[in-house]
Parts: sequence; C-alpha cells; structure tokens
Amino acid sequence: MNRHKGAMVASTLLFALFLAFYLYRIVVEGTTSFAGPEAVYTFVYLPVLVVHMGLAMVSIPLVYYALLLASTRPLSEIPATSHAKVGRVAASLWLVSFALGIVVYLLLYVLY
Repeated sequence: MNRHKGAMVASTLLFALFLAFYLYRIVVEGTTSFAGPEAVYTFVYLPVLVVHMGLAMVSIPLVYYALLLASTRPLSEIPATSHAKVGRVAASLWLVSFALGIVVYLLLYVLY
C-alpha cells in the first residue's frame, strides 16, 4: 500500500508541476497557431484537441475526488469507499488525454 501511495503522490506532484509550467508558458508566450493544412486542422487537429481537453476537464474532478477520499479516510476505510472505482475511471480517462496531448504536441511542433 505504501508503494501505491508513493506512486500516486509522485504522479500528482508531477502533474501539478507540468500544469504550472504549461500555464506559465501560455501566459508568457501565448498560444501556438496550427500551421498545417486546413483539412488536417479541421478533421484531425481540432477533434483531437477537443477530446484531449474534454477528457482532461472531466478527469480532474475525478482525480481530486479520489485524492480527497484517500487523504481524509483511514486506510482501513478506503476499500469501503468508491476510491478504487473512481481512481480507475480517472486514470483511464487521464491516460487517453495524455496520449492525445502528445498527438497535439506532435501536430503543433513536429509535423507542422
């Protein structure tokens, strides 16, 4: 159980650090325009970006709820809560969002 807690704390801190750096970059440099063809922008980039952002927005409250359950309950009570179920859903959605974020990055900075 200690390994799980350590991994979850580390991943939460890494995400918070990433988010802080990302938001700082957006504030300082602004957003990046898509420089590829219009067809790729309309039929690939925008749908991928919308799904990426939507999944990220849905998973953040789920992650917060799972962390709240884990941090406010004694270890013996956690199996009786929805912590594991919510955590699995949040992790699944976040993983897809993460993968799509890499696709967005590749489309913006590598391919075009």
